[in-house]
Amino acid sequence: MRGKMPPRVVMDADIISGGPHALVDAGQIHQIITNLISNAFDAMREGGGHVQVSYYEEDVDEHKAVQAPRLKPGRYAVLQVADTGPGMDPATLERIFEPYFTTKAAHGGTGLGLAVVHGILETHGASISVESRPGLGTTFTIYFPACQLRDNGRDVGPELRGSESILLVCRLNEQSNGNPGMALGGLGYQVRPCSGEAALQEVRSEQSGPAAVLIDCCTPGINPASLTAQFKQMAPELPVVMYYSAPVKPGEESDIPLGIHFVADQPASLKDLAAEIRALLA
Repeated sequence: MRGKMPPRVVMDADIISGGPHALVDAGQIHQIITNLISNAFDAMREGGGHVQVSYYEEDVDEHKAVQAPRLKPGRYAVLQVADTGPGMDPATLERIFEPYFTTKAAHGGTGLGLAVVHGILETHGASISVESRPGLGTTFTIYFPACQLRDNGRDVGPELRGSESILLVCRLNEQSNGNPGMALGGLGYQVRPCSGEAALQEVRSEQSGPAAVLIDCCTPGINPASLTAQFKQMAPELPVVMYYSAPVKPGEESDIPLGIHFVADQPASLKDLAAEIRALLA
């Protein structure tokens, strides 16, 4: 965005190295950042000023939560874009997220920018607050629910990588949600996500079946122990690994039958899952 700065406008970024992580759509967040910074540039195009972009972690308590719509107490990754432009009066501030509302000249934009920003944030479960006063600039603060850094396999050595075919019984409409079973594809494995019934059909019909079957115990609508017993009945030597892709509530753990390989971590890490599979297939 620095290449698009108007004359007499400067921009600084305060990004904490190794700061908080949030699970987001990168393309949509790019759209949000460019939109907010572009608006700040436009506001200061004539008079000049300063833009400050910050990213940090914040623990929001009950008192702070009431300061932004839909904000709840918890840990957040916070993105803030502040400018020293002309600011907005209360009447304007109340309407900035309305579709087609714009403070720009007729040729200056569609008025859809902040409405789109608001819609994207709603899909991310994020909250946004705006502070602005005439002559005192504008500050947009966005609160993304923080999450743990997900294992991407960068610290997995070559000894835990492979190329075998693996059937993965998982939630099919959430294949990219950080599930370590899906992430095995990044380690060279040929991962085929499927429903429990489809996995049974493949094992039943294929002469050269998969090298192993993984069952995500968090998959709705399946009984991992019963499903495993069916796999073993058809192919007694077939390695079957059960694991959890997300934390489970006490008392909801599945009964694990004897002789079945199981990764006990809840949720399992990619490294632990890869080590278990490599040991079985070595």
